[in-house]
Amino acid sequence: MSTAPGATPALVEAVRHEAGHACCAAALGRRWGARVWGGGDAGAAGPDDGLTSAPVAAHYNRPSLTRAYTERDAGDLLTLAVCVAAGQVCVDLFAPGGYRPALTAITGGDSAMLDSMAAALLGDGATLYEVRAFRELAAARAARILSRRWPGVGRVADALLARRRLTAADVGALFRETDEEQAARERWQVVL
Repeated sequence: MSTAPGATPALVEAVRHEAGHACCAAALGRRWGARVWGGGDAGAAGPDDGLTSAPVAAHYNRPSLTRAYTERDAGDLLTLAVCVAAGQVCVDLFAPGGYRPALTAITGGDSAMLDSMAAALLGDGATLYEVRAFRELAAARAARILSRRWPGVGRVADALLARRRLTAADVGALFRETDEEQAARERWQVVL
């Protein structure tokens, strides 16, 4: 990913984070757009529903999220968990040390969402170890998905840095593997 002149480190990190969410969703057949605001202090990726304002922290309270997630299909919830974990995983993949399992610290709203998903799937009596395993599983799957399509992630991040907002169609077009990338992957049979 290139950096735009004058882009702050916070903005670059937010762009990488939101690109991770959107690219992972595209790889899993979901339609998510992405947006960053201002200096990168806030961002959002999610279903392409005309998102125009920053998410409100109150939307991330665990009891209301757990209730909402309990009504969802388990497979759908696991897919959503992978997309949520992909934000921080993508930031770590861009970092010099790279992604290291069990060391990815998913925080903020993403953390609240993952914990609520774990509670919805495992029940409120889930142990700390069970919740941690759920979070690590989601992060590991996200790392595998993003690593396999890294050039596309870079294209999405570059475009998001330049435009600050991408629709799901934009993300899908940029993330799509080119013929050359597909041929190289098949030639080398790269398995991550």
